[in-house]
Order: sequence, then structure tokens, then C-alpha cells
Amino acid sequence: MITTESTIWLATPAGLFQYNAEGETYQRYNFPEINVFSPFEIVADEDQLWAISDSVAAYINLQISGNYTFSRMDGLPPGRLTCMASQGDYVWVGSDSGAARFDLLIEQWEYLPLTNEDWPAGTNHVRRINLVDHYLFMATAGGILRFDTRTETFVLYDRSDGLLAGSYQDMLRIGDNLWCFGDDGIDILSIGQQSWSYIGEDEGFRNNEWIDVQSISGDLYFLHADGIDVCEPSSRRIFPFLREDQLAECETYDLLGTTNEIWFATDGGLVRYRAENPQTGTTESWIGYDQAYGGTAAEYKGIFSSGNHIFALWDDGLDVFEIENESFRRPLIFPEQAEIQSTGNNVHRLRWDDDGLTFSNLSGSTLGLQGQYSYRLQTDADRTTERYWGRLQPYYRHRSGRTVNSLYDNTDPDRILYGATYRGNDADFLRRIDAGNRVQFVQTHDHLFGRATLRGGTAVFEAGGRSQLKKRSLFRGNLTAGERLTRSAKDFFSGADGPEYSLSHDDVLIGSAEVILNGEVLSTEEYTLYTSLGKLILNFTGWELLNEGDIIEVEYQYRLEEDEIGETLTAGEVIISGSDSFQITASAFKKGENNANIPAPSPIDQSSFSGAQLTAEATGKLWGAEGKITTGAGIGGGELNEDAARAGFIEGHVKRDAWTLDANWLAITDDLPTLEDRSTEFGSLKGEYALGFKYEPSGKLWLEGSTGERKGQYGSEKNYHWGGSISPVQGTSLHCTADYFDASTDSLLRERQIATVGFETTFTPGMLDFLKLRSSRLEVIARTSQVKLDSLQYADSSLTKLLTQSVLTRWSIIPGPSISLFPEIRWSAGKRAYGNGSFFPDNEELTPRVTLYSQNLIPGMTTYFYGDMNYSQINYDDENGVRDLELTRQGIAQIDLAPGVYISTLNPISFRLNLARDARDSLLAVDNEEGLFDLGMDWTAFPSNQGSYRFDSDAIQVTWAMHSKWLLYQTVSSVRNTGQAEEQYFSTRLEWKPNSYDQIYWKYRLSRKLAGSGAEYEYEPGIEWYRRWSKHTFTRGQLFVTIVDEPNYSRFDLRPGGYIERRIRLPGGLGDNTVRIDISGMYSRQSLPASEELISIDGYFRIGWNIQQKLTFRIRFDEDYTYSITDASEDLNWSLEFLLNAHF
Repeated sequence: MITTESTIWLATPAGLFQYNAEGETYQRYNFPEINVFSPFEIVADEDQLWAISDSVAAYINLQISGNYTFSRMDGLPPGRLTCMASQGDYVWVGSDSGAARFDLLIEQWEYLPLTNEDWPAGTNHVRRINLVDHYLFMATAGGILRFDTRTETFVLYDRSDGLLAGSYQDMLRIGDNLWCFGDDGIDILSIGQQSWSYIGEDEGFRNNEWIDVQSISGDLYFLHADGIDVCEPSSRRIFPFLREDQLAECETYDLLGTTNEIWFATDGGLVRYRAENPQTGTTESWIGYDQAYGGTAAEYKGIFSSGNHIFALWDDGLDVFEIENESFRRPLIFPEQAEIQSTGNNVHRLRWDDDGLTFSNLSGSTLGLQGQYSYRLQTDADRTTERYWGRLQPYYRHRSGRTVNSLYDNTDPDRILYGATYRGNDADFLRRIDAGNRVQFVQTHDHLFGRATLRGGTAVFEAGGRSQLKKRSLFRGNLTAGERLTRSAKDFFSGADGPEYSLSHDDVLIGSAEVILNGEVLSTEEYTLYTSLGKLILNFTGWELLNEGDIIEVEYQYRLEEDEIGETLTAGEVIISGSDSFQITASAFKKGENNANIPAPSPIDQSSFSGAQLTAEATGKLWGAEGKITTGAGIGGGELNEDAARAGFIEGHVKRDAWTLDANWLAITDDLPTLEDRSTEFGSLKGEYALGFKYEPSGKLWLEGSTGERKGQYGSEKNYHWGGSISPVQGTSLHCTADYFDASTDSLLRERQIATVGFETTFTPGMLDFLKLRSSRLEVIARTSQVKLDSLQYADSSLTKLLTQSVLTRWSIIPGPSISLFPEIRWSAGKRAYGNGSFFPDNEELTPRVTLYSQNLIPGMTTYFYGDMNYSQINYDDENGVRDLELTRQGIAQIDLAPGVYISTLNPISFRLNLARDARDSLLAVDNEEGLFDLGMDWTAFPSNQGSYRFDSDAIQVTWAMHSKWLLYQTVSSVRNTGQAEEQYFSTRLEWKPNSYDQIYWKYRLSRKLAGSGAEYEYEPGIEWYRRWSKHTFTRGQLFVTIVDEPNYSRFDLRPGGYIERRIRLPGGLGDNTVRIDISGMYSRQSLPASEELISIDGYFRIGWNIQQKLTFRIRFDEDYTYSITDASEDLNWSLEFLLNAHF
């Protein structure tokens, strides 16, 4: 499942479906070229959606319409397709017989058999594809393949490089690590360090037993046939899911995580787990949602989510569970869809079936309409509103295979999409025409001028034969014209201003942003970008150490408002491809004048300008090396240029044996006008170069170095880099990097020196035997950075020096299968100096942390202890010799006890004890000579204490499965916060499931706040009954009482409620109806501070009629009535909604 901007897409065994949550309808997306399409994976990338089945890849253009399918005849691998990934201008698919990539520019597949006489068997069986920077990794049955997209060469990592996980099944990126899951363990690639480590049986990994792995809230959950294991990526410890006992009565087939929750698909329905939160007093809860709640199936085999909906897959269909209302919605029944599909096999001139509304003539051409459109009329006592919206896709398919597809989508009234595309046959001169308000102008080589999003059209022409592998045609050309809908921008920030940064523009185009820190591109896992707000937040480990010397660069496109649109663009390109290894490209464009009311963003972005470029690309092998070289020259000018600006570039990537060489050079004269913002930190870009090498004889050793310079209008910056890593023995690696940056501008001189050294080792068997340990792993990373700034912005002195140092140590200690210990220490310090003076402290932090876990060390007992402390020193005042201090401490203890280990009759009972302690203190103006141990650990008595805070929480939970149909939860907890009254919570829930159609809950909750003026109490007993009376009728009834007793406030509430839902299948193909009545009421009597008594009734009546997935009618009446007995007054609010939805 995947969610695009306005649609939920579902890949099911019965086809690809679009789900409309509002109308509770499913529309099977059809591909005219194939009768049956059963996708198992979907990938969405900006304006396109891809789906694959065992032998077919399907593509949908979400912006300007059009859908196309590809098979082995089009270049897909001959084996069964297994996975898919999107990377820049390519879409990749893996199979059990190699891989293939689809070039989005020329729309052709290139098959890569992945066979090499030096590679082990199974290397061409690809299970997963993952993209990391300019590398593409493939997890295969024979090892990990790395494809360099620059040189287009492969490197294989296998046992000779220290990899031990065996045949790989899956791969996930977590932070700066790539986790490769195999039958015999997990091999982990540190992306930054480019070194491998391993987790195996000694660390708790169960070989050959795991079925699936999911990343949930930062942890990894391994699903086994007999339970669930959890892995913490930071400590790399693997342990059984601590609450696995709650799933003992059912078999789990799948799981997923949402916010603060985990959902399980089991043979007993859906199970929802919420962990306890001591600070809010929320206790742990387990809730099962099965047929008593309205579920169609007794068991679910798969589960996925989107927003407020959980989708549960079973053998013959799909159930949808609405989280907020805790109820199942209208299901998708696969046989039902198959019946609808079969009607399309009848021969009719005009028909309305699962292929949409179609008209076919005798010659075999088809005119059709797919999509959906809706009308809503909503009225209440004050006003009546109506709206029309939907997504319509008319198409024409000629008997020759040529097609015309179009699109109109006003689902989001602020982002209306429309477009059309004509697609000819492979041998046609006119290959494709695209038109609409999301047309992309992209040049084959985008080194000089950039790209743009247009409201207009583009035409593609091709002639001549195609090359053997990459399927390039001899001649290819395109013409593009339209208005620009977006603009490019580039913002620069100082690291000292973070971690939150506001971009110059909001409404950022999704997928267009690139964040660069000190010249290195950050992955999307290392930051969060709120596109609608234009807000960037860094979240990678170590962002706290950034200072004035760290530069953050953000490149992005932002949408223009309608009154800002006015720039026109006309462009053309011609590509001549002599073979797979050589092509020449010539292109030219002209940007028309701006709207008279819109000023140009910068002198470079002139109101009117034009440009042209000529490029050449060569790939292949020479003198034992293989790689790619691209070179080109461009010219551009506009109204503000007396002479045309010229530019040239050359870029090359070559690999020979263990050596890889990279080089690029770019030079620009004057101010070259561009479509994208190509400015630098020092003004408009004037030129740049980079030279680099990498030596990698094996996965155990690599060395690299590079140098470069970037020139701007007001200055330039040179950079030098070197790094390396060595793994002398399995599990041990030493790596180091060093970078030097030297910037010189009109108003700033800046030098940056950054060095990092890391050491990681997994203890050898001999060391483990000597230390009496089962396994142990030690990781140490040290980093130092020095920055020199000579700028007029510093008043103290023209020269400022910044020194930052940090050390991170992690140690995993596992003495045996029953106990594990994970200490960690972080230390960082910043110093500052002015002029030639000595350094004085600026800030310092020390954070020790420890985790202890044991299971059955004492029979029947599982314990988890966590503690950390943070000691920070900030706001140093060197003149007075004082600074401010802050000390925080946190501790968590969790103990689970199963008394059945000692007395078998107590097997149904389990106990859990949770203790949490937090403390924080802040001291102002403390003498620099006084350290942590001089001050002691209790700072509450210090006169300068400005922020003393304490938090304590205790919770005891008892679970008693007294019978297979009875379950009792009892929880007692207490929360104490500084400055607040103590709060106590008592909760009881008795669950009775007499059969698969009934669930009955008795609940009791007591909240008590021990305020100084008197205790405050709130009681809430109640009962809930869920009942499925038949296959199509189910109900819920409830009755709750609330009693509030406070010194100055008293209230009594009685709240009955319930609903009944009936699903009716009408005869004669008239579809099905759903009728639901939901009513709740309340009687409330308040005696303090004033007497007040009232009665309220609210609810709704809804009837829905669905006719064979073609027409959906819905009528809903909502009512909210309140009568005040005290005032003899009443208030009535109501609304009536009519919804009509047509599917084509």
C-alpha cells in the first residue's frame, strides 16, 4: 500500500485498487494490455507510480495521465520479479534471474543479467534493492552487489570480504547504516565509515527462522513462527518481545507500527497494543478487533496502514478498520471483484464494467473513461453547500496500439491537475506528446541551466534503429513550450542557528529539496522538511555540535501562486546516439518575459534570456578501465547582458580493478542566466572543479582522497579530503577521515579542519572465553573540528577560532543468554578564542547511559533497567570566571514476573512493575573551578538553582487469564511532578469472549489528585458489549458512569450509547446497502459550584447504497440535541448530507 497526494493505492492479489475513504469504495485500476494483474509491491516517486507482479511492471503517470505495462518482451528479466526501487532518472526491478532498469528519459528497459564467472551462485537472484547516495545496493542469494551509478560498474561483497549472513532476504536503511538480513544473521554496512559488522546467533539472532522484519519506532521487529524478537539498532541487542505473552493465544502473521502503537494481524483478528506512558498516567492496553466489531474474516494474513485506517488482508479480501471510531468499514471482497472483471469479457459496443465506461468499434479501437466523480450536498439549519470533485481519465486506444490518455483531477481544489498524453508505437517518428499543468522540462545533461515545471506541452520524436543494450534510438528530439509553475531557490544557513531553519519560501515542491552540510548531501532520514511551511529540522546524531563554521545549503523548488505565473519557456533538444557507448546532445531554450507585476528574484534570473548547450557522452572500456565521460559547452544571455555568457564542463568517472577516479570541471564567464538557482555561498557560481580517487581492493580495506574548489562572484572555497578504513580481522575495523576547507571572500576568511577517527571491534572467541562472555562489541568514535573565522561581523576581534571535540563510546556486553549490559558514554566540548588569544570554554556535555536486560536469570522474571545522566556546562563568562550548569537524570525499571514457573496453577497470571524517575536541576553563575563532584548530586538547596524539577512514576499491572475466554487487567499507578499535586490512577478491565461473535468489557477507572486543598476524585465504571448477530448485522452497546468529586466541583454523568449496522446484499445485481444508526446520550447533574442539570442526545443515521462498484449513494443525518432541565431551555443542531459517487 502507498498513499499519493490524494489517493490510497492498494496492491492485492485481485489487482491494483484505489480506495476512497470518504465514499468507502474501491476502484480496480485496469491496464488494457493485460487481463490479470496481481501486484505485490508499489513505488511512488513524485509524479509517477510503479507496481510489479511476478512478470509485469506497470507504470501510471499521476500528473498528466497515462498507464503502461511492460513484460519480458520489453526488456524485463526472464525470471520472476521480486523487488523494485526508484533512483533519479531510472526505475529498477530485481528478479531471480538478474535485474533491469527503466530509463525515464527514453522510456526503455535495459536488462542486466548479473552473471560473472567470479561471482558465486545465486548472485543474480535479487531479493531487495536499496539506494544510498550514488550507489545502488542489491541483496542477493550470493552476496551484496553494489552498483556505482557514475561508472556503471559492480562490486560484490561476500564471505571473502567478511560478510557472514549467508543468503540475503531483505535490506533496510536505518540512520547511517544499511542492514542486510540473511538466513544466518545480519551484516551491517556503516555508510559513512564504509565498514561491515555482523550480528549473529551469539547476539540473539535466530538463524533461518525469521519470516519478516519491520522497522517500528526506531527498533526492528522480527516475526517468527513462534513469536517476535526485537532488535535495538543502537545497542544491536536482540531479545524477545517483552509482552509476547499477550499474544500466546493466537498466531501472528504480520505486524506494523503507528504512532505509539503496534498492530498485529493474527488468526484471532486484529490486535492493538499501546505501551504504557508513565508521565501521562497511560497504562498498557491490549485490544482485539475481530468479528464482534464487524470484521469480515476470522483471521488476517497481512496488515498495513494509512492515516486513520488499518487495512487487514485475508484470503479472499481486505478489511478496513477505522481507528478513530474503532469500527470496520465496507470490505473489499476479491471474488466479488473477479465477478465484475469477468463481465468485461463480453463483446459489446458500449459497456460500463471494470474497465470503465467504454465504446469499442468493429475495427478494435476503444474510447473509454476511467476514474470517479462525486457530488455532495450538505445542509443544516444555517446554510446549504454543494461541491463537485473527482479524478476523470478519458482515453482512446487505437487498434494499432497508439493511445491518447487525459486527466482532470480537482480532488484538491487548490491543486487542480489536468493533462493529456499521446503515445505512439516504438517505430513511429512522433513518439510522444505530453500536455498539462505538470509538464517537466528536463535536459539529458543538466550541468548548466537546470530544469523547470511547466503548464504547457512537450513532443518527443524518434527515428533510426535502437542500440543493443540501452535501447537508444539513433535520433531523438523534443520540443517543449509552456509557463513556469515553480521557481528554484537556494538558502544558506549557519550551523549555530539550528536545528530548526526557515526557508525563504513555503509550499516547497515535494521531492525537490536537497540538504547539504559542509559539502555532503544528507539523507532524508537525517532531517525533516515540512514542505507546506518551508521548515527544515535536523535530527541526525551530533547536530548539537554544529557551529558558525558549519554551512547548511538547501536547494529546492517552490510553487508559484496563480498571479505570480507569467514566465514562458520554449525549448528544444536533439540527441544523436551512435551506439550504447556514445551520444551527442544539442539543446536550446528561451525564457520569456516575467509578468510585469513580478520582479525577477535576482539579477541572474533575468526577465528574459535564452541559452544553448552542446554535450557529448561516452561510456565503455579502454586499457582495462571502464567508466563514463561527459563534456559540454553552453552559451546564454539576456536583457542585462552586454555580451553572452559562456560555460563549459567535463565530468568523468573511471574504474580499473580496485581503483576509481572521479573528476569534474566547470567554468562560467560573466553571469550565466539559468532556470535553477546555481548560486553559491559567495554569490553566483563562476566555476568549480574536483578530483578524487578511491582504492578498494576488498571490503576490508579502502582509501580515498579528493581536492576541489568552488568559485563564486565574491570569493571561493577550496577543499581537501582523505579517508580510509581497514578491517584486519573479522568484526574489527579502524577508520579515519580528514577534511580541510579554505574559504576566501571579500568580507570573510574561513578555515575549517575536521578529523574523525573510529574504532569498532567484536571480541574474538579467545577474548570471550577469557572474559567469560557470550559476545561483546565495542565502538569508539572521536571527532575534532577547528574553525577560523576572520570577519567584520565579530566586534571583539577580527579573528575568531572555534574548537569542537566529541567522543562516543558504546559497549555491548552479553555474558550469557539470560543477561545483557549496554553502557554508553557521550562527551562533547566547544571552545572559542579571539585573535591570538588562548581558547576558553564555550560549552561542554557529558552523557553516560546504561541499559541492563535480563530474562530468566531468576526463573520466571524478566527485568529491564535503563538510566542516563546529562551534565551540561553553558554560557561561560570568562571575564568573571563563571558558567551555568544543568544536570538531568532519568531512570526506568521494568520487572515482569510469571509465577507459573513456581506454581503451575498460577500460569494464567503475570505481574508487571514499572518505576520511572526523572530529575533536572539548573544552576546559574557557578565558579569555573567547581566541578560536578564538588557540587554533589543534589542541587535543590543551592541559592542559584533556577530550574529544579522532579518526576516520579510507579505502576503495577496484573494480568490474569483466568480462562481462555476471560481476561482481567488491573493497574495501579502514581505520578508525582514538582509543583503539581500527586496523581493516582486505578484501572480495572475484565474482558469476556464467550464466542467469536461476542466481546464484553467491564471497565472501572479511578483518578485521584492529592491537592493541598483536598483530594480530587473521578470515578468511571462502565460496560461495553460488541455483538455480531449474523454475517451482516452487528451492534455495540455501552453504559458508562462518571462521578467527579472535588472540593469546589461535583458532577454526575450517565452515558448510554450504541450502534447497529446492517449490510444487505440486494438481488439481481443491484449492489449492496449499509445502514447504520449510532446514538449516544448523557444525563448530567452538577451540584458544585452551581446546580445544573441537563440531558443530551446525539448521533447519526447513515444509509449507503453501492451498485456493483459503479454508483454509490449515501445519505447521512446528524443530530445533536441538548435540553437544560435547570433553565428549561433547549438547543438543536442538525445536518443532512447527500453524496453521489460514480466510478468509471
